[in-house]
Amino acid sequence: MKKTSFLVAALLSSTLFFASCSERTKENAEQTAESAAADTRENADNVASDVREAADDVNDEFREERAELRTKLNEQKDALDKEIDRIDDKIDRAAANEKERWRKRKALLEDERRELDNDLKDLGNDTKREWREFKAEVNERYEKVKRDLNDNN
Repeated sequence: MKKTSFLVAALLSSTLFFASCSERTKENAEQTAESAAADTRENADNVASDVREAADDVNDEFREERAELRTKLNEQKDALDKEIDRIDDKIDRAAANEKERWRKRKALLEDERRELDNDLKDLGNDTKREWREFKAEVNERYEKVKRDLNDNN
């Protein structure tokens, strides 16, 4: 009987021990889960904030690039206008056989100016084309006009 009482007592105490460990483990698991959920919410908030900041930075950079490109194109339009005026003077003073050459040159520059006007118009709109592609095309045209102006002076 002593052995049975001892065995029952040992069994009860081990059951109570495991039950209490299990309860502590359960509480620890709940606390860990709550802590992980709070950390996840905080990290999600941080990511959302970082994404908003990155989007703002990209928008600021885009606006700056557009403003720089607009300035560059307007300066080139001014240079084209001056060159066209200069050619008008040359046409007025040129001999008959030279006038046609100057008229062709003027027509070319006027075409380039119209293209710049179109680029400025597109730049003012929210362009549907990819920004980098648009910027590359405009810069290529800008360089062509620049070479054209420099080559014929």
